[in-house]
Amino acid sequence: GSLGDPFRTIESLPGVAAVAWPAPIYVIRGSNPGNTGYFLDDLQVPQLFHLALGPSVIHPHIFDSMAFYPGGYPARYGRYVAGVVSAQTRAPAEDRTHGEAEIRLYDAGGMFSMPWPDHQGGVALAFRYSYAGALLSLLQNDVRISYWDYQVRADRRVLGWKLSLLVFGSSDDLVETGADLGNNSSASGEYLAQFHRASLRARRPLGEGQVALQIAFGQDRSTAPILANYPVTERALSLMPRALYERKGEDVDYEAGVDGQVEWLSPTIGVNEAGASDLAHKRTALLWGGYASTTLRAGARLSLTPALRFDCYTITGSSKMDLGPRLSARLRLDNMTWLSANGGRFSQAPNLGIQLPAAENFGLALYGLQTSWQGALGFGTGHLPGLEVEVTGYLQRYVLTDLRDPGLLAADPLARDFLIRRDARSYGVEILIRRPPRERLNGWISYTLSQSRSEE
Repeated sequence: GSLGDPFRTIESLPGVAAVAWPAPIYVIRGSNPGNTGYFLDDLQVPQLFHLALGPSVIHPHIFDSMAFYPGGYPARYGRYVAGVVSAQTRAPAEDRTHGEAEIRLYDAGGMFSMPWPDHQGGVALAFRYSYAGALLSLLQNDVRISYWDYQVRADRRVLGWKLSLLVFGSSDDLVETGADLGNNSSASGEYLAQFHRASLRARRPLGEGQVALQIAFGQDRSTAPILANYPVTERALSLMPRALYERKGEDVDYEAGVDGQVEWLSPTIGVNEAGASDLAHKRTALLWGGYASTTLRAGARLSLTPALRFDCYTITGSSKMDLGPRLSARLRLDNMTWLSANGGRFSQAPNLGIQLPAAENFGLALYGLQTSWQGALGFGTGHLPGLEVEVTGYLQRYVLTDLRDPGLLAADPLARDFLIRRDARSYGVEILIRRPPRERLNGWISYTLSQSRSEE
């Protein structure tokens, strides 16, 4: 049910609703799609899925593992008020050369990996290219669509350090001709979303723990028409450092770190927008945070993870700070039954409600921070034959930047009153029935009963 894409399994998990299936635009626990963060090897990804058909921008065979946090995510991650999806890439094979190719109805791709000659690491590369536009043109000429993505990972062990270079990027191009863009006239428009990322990570033991350093660079671009036919292009360059120290013990684990982002944003607008928000102006964003967390274990039954995260946002000369305490706990009632709980406070800069490369980090002075208080309590058991069942209840209170008028089709996203600061509340019950991987037939069924309310 995931179209061969590990990331598409998100839409089958509790608390997740796809708002425009088959496009992978997800609402998680009543938040806006742009309130959930995506991270790859601890690096924030501005767009995880391609437009329209919606495969992820990461090739499945360079993917290793994924953790989904619908709420109460770890303090290592920040600057999102809803959930977090954290994925890891697979280390290149060090035994021998591997390669594969695939052809589908709408795209083709491949993956190749090989070890270094001294077997002190390896390199892997993957790519995908879509020819959906050529197929679509056979049916009609009003829409053209294309996308591509690439990933390169190179690992090397040098003088006790484990080095990992990750370079990846993605591009989507959607062109509509003869479309009605809201003013009862025929017009054309191009939607372009493109980004590139390059990250270098270094890890090594330090004392009884491990230190990890990361520096990443990014280049983003988005283009979309507004008010019938005027193109708006947003460009951004970014620098993203991260450092952490972690130590795992028999009864206590420690982790502390800092992370940041410096972003230079440069919009290009085809119409004079004198009264526009700073989304229409050149601006610099400086975002940084620090955190500390401890996991305490009382035997094999109880574990507690208190954490504290501090975030500072400076956008176009305006600054806001937020302190976010967090707590998660897990109690085993017996070997096959458990209770879980998590909660905390989270913050995020204003956004448009969806994720678009470079169309971010604006309006701090006008709207203030988005914030949330989250809490969840769960019960799970494996006593049913061949099944694990988990039931979770949650309550979340948001302050969001939301659309002032969601029903307005020809709105101007550059206008100062396009967004509104809105209070919201979401609560519900999530049920996950899972047949674990140790069974010959495995999988899961989920159900969510929830309600979301908003107030101006």
